[in-house]
Amino acid sequence: MGQAARSPVLAVLLALVALLLAWFLWHSSGHAPDAGTSLEVPVADAPAPRREPEAAALEVPEGESTGERIAGEPAPPARAANTAPGAPTAPAPARPSRFEYRGLVLDLDLDLPLADAQLVFEGEKARELARVVSDTQGRFRTAQLAEEPHWLVIEPPTGYICDEPRLELAGPRGDILVALRRDPATLAGAIRGELLREGGPWTQETLPKTGSVMLDLVPVGGPRWSRRAELSTERDAAGGLHLRFSFDALPRGEYELTLSSLSAWRWNPSTLRVTPPVDNVTFLRYDLDRTSQLVFKVTDRASGEAIETFQVRALSLTPSQENGVFLHTGPLETSAVPDDARFQWSLWAEGYRPAFGDESAFVRRGGQRIAELALDRGWATKVLVLVRDPLAKPAAHAEVELDGRPQGYTGPDGMLALAAPKPPERLAVRLPGWRMANDPLQAYNGKNASQRGQVTIVMLEKEK
Repeated sequence: MGQAARSPVLAVLLALVALLLAWFLWHSSGHAPDAGTSLEVPVADAPAPRREPEAAALEVPEGESTGERIAGEPAPPARAANTAPGAPTAPAPARPSRFEYRGLVLDLDLDLPLADAQLVFEGEKARELARVVSDTQGRFRTAQLAEEPHWLVIEPPTGYICDEPRLELAGPRGDILVALRRDPATLAGAIRGELLREGGPWTQETLPKTGSVMLDLVPVGGPRWSRRAELSTERDAAGGLHLRFSFDALPRGEYELTLSSLSAWRWNPSTLRVTPPVDNVTFLRYDLDRTSQLVFKVTDRASGEAIETFQVRALSLTPSQENGVFLHTGPLETSAVPDDARFQWSLWAEGYRPAFGDESAFVRRGGQRIAELALDRGWATKVLVLVRDPLAKPAAHAEVELDGRPQGYTGPDGMLALAAPKPPERLAVRLPGWRMANDPLQAYNGKNASQRGQVTIVMLEKEK
């Protein structure tokens, strides 16, 4: 009787299992790949295929000007962001020993590394465990200590003040940042001045465009640092505009002040030596010369069709004995350019390789000066070759190669325009007694060619 009762139940269960299995097989076949479909599994760590763009991408907005001092010297250590003076940064990823300490000393006023600061690590009852000195890069590091110190005592070099000369070292600690400010008694004061124009007071229409004029200040001798002025306008009683600048709280010493302008107007002087305090430094713009409008007529070389959308940037290079080389790029002002002005430019259009030229590209037609350009597909740049001697200087007559093929020699300004059907794998520069210090096809100081008006930086250092 019990066996007979179990048989129908077993039969039902077996039937349900069969139905479920059939449904599963049918459902799976509906989602299986067709006969012609292949399933690909990516190979681990396989490198992505290199994509060769037809033309460089423009990474700087059309209306933005950029200027940088290229000194050629090693970059100072980076200061940790959002870190209070004397406070620890995030814990170091790999500390060689539990009781080893390291950090950075900064000049708080200049935000630059500071050498010769004494750093004393103390244990209980002010017992000295170690004493180290910051190096020329502001770095310091202890040897392995026998015990954990409780305090860090900071002894500033001459001319500096520490607001917190004694720091507690309790708990885990990463790199230590020590910021010291200058003794006010060592400061000489300010350098102030004004930009003038030959045509009279400034008006809203004649004021230089934002970023088109830059003033940089560097000390003559001593540690290398620079400041850039912020130009400000103010009205006088007659309603005229004054364009002023100021460098405040400067240490004693002599300085070089350099003016760089993207417009073709001449300025006098372009560089001068000054010693603070001084309040009457002036730069004069000569703007009564005869001017003409510049016009670019751009076409596709292959089809002959007009290219209506493009961007033109001025390229200004200002070498300086104390300041290295100042490279300034920004929109080219075309509405009123002095007829006798000398200037360089680069032109970029989407999908085409950049073009380069100077004032000689224009031909006068009526009241305009016109440049006719036929653009090609491909890659192009203008190299700027500099030698570190000890600051950056333009390198004339340096031979440039693309993928082993000679392209020509740089001019007196260290520049040479290059063009190729596609981006090269290697850009090399040869100059007797010098060797390349960077890979030109990689970013230099955090910027690539498209962020410098399509200019590629090549730095050379002396062969050892």
